[in-house]
Amino acid sequence: MNIYGTAVILYTHNKQFHRTYSASLHVPGRAHVRPSFLSLVQKMDYESHVHEFTQLAYEYCDWVEGEGNKGQESIFYVQVLLSKLYSWGIQLPKCEPTDLLQSEERPEYDHQRVLGYFKDFPIQYYSMIFNAQVVPSEEPVTGDVVDDLADIYKDLKDGLWYLERGSEVDAVFQWRFSLGVHWSRHILGAMYALYCSE
Repeated sequence: MNIYGTAVILYTHNKQFHRTYSASLHVPGRAHVRPSFLSLVQKMDYESHVHEFTQLAYEYCDWVEGEGNKGQESIFYVQVLLSKLYSWGIQLPKCEPTDLLQSEERPEYDHQRVLGYFKDFPIQYYSMIFNAQVVPSEEPVTGDVVDDLADIYKDLKDGLWYLERGSEVDAVFQWRFSLGVHWSRHILGAMYALYCSE
């Protein structure tokens, strides 16, 4: 069975995740949700959010690690893929990690080696405002698309490492947490730079 099939089995059998997700689920604008409706929303959201995001994470990492397809013709494809990762990523449900999250076995990624995957990528530096909440704006700083794409890759790979060891709940926690504190800035910066390059 390939890893995609494994992921499907994992998300349909992880009772701990279902309990945690059920406790945190809410529907905007409704103070109370009937149990039958709650179960339906939980099932739809869980299956669509986690499964879809897992597939996108694999697709992105496969693209990074693959030979070729990183020239000018790849820019539109990457824009679409990044937009999907962000859209599904911000909808990942809250959950609590297990002890595996603290595992010392999680691999370290050589940043220079990861950057090497993008040696043929046609865009690199761009201007950006670091903090959009500051008005009038601060002086622009220089962003790096290649560094953005590399950091997104490493954060997604961390989650996949947990998933491939049988802990979907840790994978989702890692993806959701790292999105909030790290790779959301990288993905939005990269999307903006790629949009401006057209």
